[in-house]
Amino acid sequence: MTNPKQTRNTSRNRLKDLQVRKAKPADFPLMDGGGLRLVLKASGSKAWVYRYTFNGSAREASLGQYPVIGIDQARRMRDRMEVQKAEGLDPLNVRQQERQQQAEVQQLAKAEATRQALTLAVACRQYHETKIEPTAKNQKHAAQWIGTLERHVFPKLGKLPVADVTKGELLEVVQAVVNQTPETGRRVIQRLRAVFDELVFKEVVVTNPVAAVQGQVKAPSRAKIVEHFKSLPWAQARTFYRGLDVSEAVAARCIQWVMLTACRTSEALGLVPDELDLKRGLWVVPAERMKAKRPHTVYLSSHAVQLAERMLKLGTPYLFPSPNDDQQPLSNAAMLQLLDRLGYRGQTTIHGLRSTFSTWANEHNFRPDVVEVSLAHQEGDRVRKAYNHAVYVEQRLTLMQQWGDFVTTDKVDGEQAEVVHKLVKNA
Repeated sequence: MTNPKQTRNTSRNRLKDLQVRKAKPADFPLMDGGGLRLVLKASGSKAWVYRYTFNGSAREASLGQYPVIGIDQARRMRDRMEVQKAEGLDPLNVRQQERQQQAEVQQLAKAEATRQALTLAVACRQYHETKIEPTAKNQKHAAQWIGTLERHVFPKLGKLPVADVTKGELLEVVQAVVNQTPETGRRVIQRLRAVFDELVFKEVVVTNPVAAVQGQVKAPSRAKIVEHFKSLPWAQARTFYRGLDVSEAVAARCIQWVMLTACRTSEALGLVPDELDLKRGLWVVPAERMKAKRPHTVYLSSHAVQLAERMLKLGTPYLFPSPNDDQQPLSNAAMLQLLDRLGYRGQTTIHGLRSTFSTWANEHNFRPDVVEVSLAHQEGDRVRKAYNHAVYVEQRLTLMQQWGDFVTTDKVDGEQAEVVHKLVKNA
């Protein structure tokens, strides 16, 4: 007859939570039945273990530590594994496969999060930080590089992951910039293409969508280009100039300089004292700062000379220094902000003031050749180009002095200017 003490206890769910909590080291392992037991590890921690046999081999699966894994949860894990055994599956193999799948899901989720985080704005800024800033000629150029994209691209496409940016979206944005300012559009295309070339190299994206878009961009009509540069009617030039006199800002003096010399904005912003010869009334802009890459001489009116003398007293490296750092040049943004404050932003651009000068000069019977040379416009005919840069000194001096007299003299202003215009036309 079998001894009752030697009979194997096959009952399940024997343990009580209180029993487990009060168990002493000598009480372990604690058997819950059905192959589930709580063991005491050498470290002193308690762990659930499920022992079973599969295809004749003894197997053991660790289910986790107690009390993180409570009794009820450990039993559910055991019961699930028993079902797997009944279905002919090895619970340990199933667990390994589940962990592998979970790792793959986590890896995919991480990759997707990384993809979503790498937006076009982020990619452009990373390229700017690693490629442009270390090699830029100066901080101004580096700031302009990213600033162009921030103004024209980021508002619509900046938050899109780079892999989601489509050719159609790029074309729409780039075409809008080209229609507004062709040169800016060209720079936007160039910079975006460089960023995507880098992304292709790093295998972040497969192809560069900008390459396809570049060939689809249409050049704007001449009418659209001219329309962009809003210009002040010449009859209002004196009132505008007087409004600038009220401001003590360097930006106001710079705009007045642009008006008096009919120069481009970039030429005024980069002006350094060495370029000036005030005794002779000359400003020679070096070739590297000119659009046509050839030096340009500006003949200064007495009013421009006085303005230059006033600014030279500051003793700064640039004639028109930044209010934030007098060792750096003034920014174009500072002049635009001043236009805003004076209420002229919707009526003219800084560049448009050149058109104001040109219209005034042409309508006051100055020779077109003289006006074009004064504006540093390039003549298409090479013979005429050489001739125009060699002569017209006296005519240009007269033109700039009369223009300076016009914008700074109270006798000619507003409606009075229209009267003067009619007198000149009839002369």
